[in-house]
Amino acid sequence: MEKPVDGMFRAFADVTRLRILHLLTRRDLSVCEIMATMEVPQSKISRHLGYLRDSGLVVSRTQGQWRLYSLAEPTTRFQARALHCLKDCFDEVAVLKADMARLKVVGPLCAARRKRLAESARNKRKG
Repeated sequence: MEKPVDGMFRAFADVTRLRILHLLTRRDLSVCEIMATMEVPQSKISRHLGYLRDSGLVVSRTQGQWRLYSLAEPTTRFQARALHCLKDCFDEVAVLKADMARLKVVGPLCAARRKRLAESARNKRKG
């Protein structure tokens, strides 16, 4: 049986999962925002989000037709410190810095898309 700390280190050992976790230290994100920010296919993002959910580091919730992902509440002091370090110590890593810059651009685009889809769904229900 895998220990929680093993799963956390495995999550941190993969650059895609590390990038996702770093983005989620800032705010809740949809798959659209993550894949557009990282310029990675949806299937790869979904697979890594599944791993992060299974490891207990990420949770998801449904908001309308969208699924939003966020960091799970830390269950151990070690996990809390590792996530804190990810948020505050890794900002100088080039790929993570670039992700944060892209998120500022793509985040509003995905939010606008979410809004259009929600309005379209409401109009279909009315019509």
